[in-house]
Amino acid sequence: TFIHYIMEVFFSKYSKNEFSNMSEDEINKECDSILDDYVNKHFGGSQKNTPRFMYRFNKIRENVHFLVLHIIEELKNSGFEPVDCELKIDGDIPGYEVVLPTGQKILLRGSVDRVDILKKGEENYIRIIDYKTGSKEFKLSDILYGLNLQMLIYLYAITLGGEERYGKVTPAGILYMPATVKPISADNTISDEQINEQVSRGLKMNGMLLNSLDVIDNSDAAYISFNTKNGTLTAGGSLASLEELGMIFKKLDMTVAKMGTTLYSGNVEASPLKGGKDSCEYCPYDSICAYHMSDCRNSFSLKNDEVCRILEEEQENGGEE
Repeated sequence: TFIHYIMEVFFSKYSKNEFSNMSEDEINKECDSILDDYVNKHFGGSQKNTPRFMYRFNKIRENVHFLVLHIIEELKNSGFEPVDCELKIDGDIPGYEVVLPTGQKILLRGSVDRVDILKKGEENYIRIIDYKTGSKEFKLSDILYGLNLQMLIYLYAITLGGEERYGKVTPAGILYMPATVKPISADNTISDEQINEQVSRGLKMNGMLLNSLDVIDNSDAAYISFNTKNGTLTAGGSLASLEELGMIFKKLDMTVAKMGTTLYSGNVEASPLKGGKDSCEYCPYDSICAYHMSDCRNSFSLKNDEVCRILEEEQENGGEE
């Protein structure tokens, strides 16, 4: 919550031109001011808290300083600019709606951590950023099993209903950004610059981008984990064409409709997913649902081109899996 708050306030307050021209000291002071306001408002101020609390709070402060500086450097090396923080789906823009064959409607809402825009002529490329304090790796094959649809649904919702807010929208991708500075091993032989380099590598974003020269040329491989050649992004890996994104979005419609139809019909049978992901691992109901007697589904991690081939075949067959 802390990390999301500082990102929302800072990048809503300053334009790209403004924060790009701020010194490191100015950025850190602004972050400190926002954080101190937060502690005063929600925790009664530093005087009313224990030394242990303030120690942990100050460790978060150091983390925030590095994170904000890292994000600013990425944006300075990119053509993208933040235009919204905590964008409300079904609030700031229309929600994502699927109408079932029976007439019922499924409406999905949520909040996007950050929306970035790249303006190229009449094109408004939109990418969305999700801050993750834990580890998160994007796998397109997850959508085959109805997993990790959130970011793709948000991008789809903006593509469908974001024109009034952003102009004509071209989906440019989704990115997960680590929001925790990972510890590294270092000794006296390593310089501060080398330490910062190692920490920055641990903050690389991962996800999926549109396979467009405009988007690729404005996405620095030093800050995003993708296939690279001579330091630049290359085709394949986690890049998708507009046609492939169209297939992915259609799969979202099909998946949500299937989920909605199943729920409306009263079907809540146990059908856990096994394989790359074990749905039962942290489930509080594992002792009573008799999942070991259920028809478990198996998941497999596939390359993106294999996923797109499956989606194409599935949609040619009218959505039959």
